[in-house]
Amino acid sequence: MPCVITAAQQGAAPDRLQLRSFLAALAAAGELGRYAFSSNLAHSRMIMRILILICCLFLTASFVFAQNRTEETDGDTYSVRFIRDAVKNPNFVLGVSFTEKRINRMGDGISIALVKIYDVDELKNPQNIKNYLPLMEAAFVAPRIVTIAEDKNPKVTMFLLRFLQTEVSDAGLKAKIADTIKYIEKQTSKE
Repeated sequence: MPCVITAAQQGAAPDRLQLRSFLAALAAAGELGRYAFSSNLAHSRMIMRILILICCLFLTASFVFAQNRTEETDGDTYSVRFIRDAVKNPNFVLGVSFTEKRINRMGDGISIALVKIYDVDELKNPQNIKNYLPLMEAAFVAPRIVTIAEDKNPKVTMFLLRFLQTEVSDAGLKAKIADTIKYIEKQTSKE
């Protein structure tokens, strides 16, 4: 809405009226905030970026929390859906902190989920093995943070890895399985 100033008003207080009309014009154009911070524009941009970052982090955290709560209420105790998706692209999953933490807290539960996901032939599939070995190692990075006490002990994981050693014929893959066994034994012997 344009600001109309009469001649009588201009004669009474010209400086004040000019300031009012200037502020009204700025407000009408939506530039009052920019004008008020013009001397400190870099600072206000930084504050705005921080606020946007905080909002994004809050939304991400609430999404992850909601996803975890949904799986708990759906009866997905072993995170089968999560592991099924993780095996499809393990490098991506292990590169995102909140998904990597979730795997780090699974311990032996990851092998239980794998047994529920795959049949025997799929467990022995070399490509599947290459995809889930890094996840198994990640599940035992720090056994002390594993959520369920029984999953801190890698009984099912060791059973599965030793089974794979006897069933796989590829020497390179056998070596990777042996390295995974050594790594998990080393990690769990610290605890």
